[in-house]
Amino acid sequence: MRKNIAKVIEAFKAGKAAKGDSKNTCHTDGHTIFSYRMVIAWREDDGTIRVVPYNVGPSRTTKSHIRACQIELERGQSYGIGYMQGRGAA
Repeated sequence: MRKNIAKVIEAFKAGKAAKGDSKNTCHTDGHTIFSYRMVIAWREDDGTIRVVPYNVGPSRTTKSHIRACQIELERGQSYGIGYMQGRGAA
């Protein structure tokens, strides 16, 4: 996994904001993870983590960000992974 998305995922887990790189290809506000401007993962009010399906990624980079979130946020956790209609590009 690339360092930039790993940094963003770790910040997200801690509820903190972070940018993955100077180009802002991925970032989090601590509640939502974005790939460019697309929402790819978020925390529900009840604490459940949601990640969009891999196939909704419009680019190879966004798909790699989604896959990293699916792997890292599922690992050893009881997070609910799913897709919420209405979430997407900002």
